[in-house]
Amino acid sequence: MTQRNPRYFADPLVFDPLRWSSERKTDIVRNSYFPFGLGIRNCVGTHFSMLALAIVIAELAASVDLDFADKQPAVQATPTMHLANAMSATGSRI
Repeated sequence: MTQRNPRYFADPLVFDPLRWSSERKTDIVRNSYFPFGLGIRNCVGTHFSMLALAIVIAELAASVDLDFADKQPAVQATPTMHLANAMSATGSRI
């Protein structure tokens, strides 16, 4: 219930993926969001769900053809490579 508590999150019922961005990371109170529990009683399926998520994303990426509006994406080469800016794309099923 903490992830829906306005004491910990502004507009807790709004879908806001930018809430987890690196710029706003310090706004999150430690242990206020724990989808798999904490400590010795955490969810036994935590690692399985993360693996399943990676498989689903890989299957989705393999079955969708993306057409990017900007043909030259700017990539940031950090330890985890990601796009420097948001990109618009349309997807079509292969």
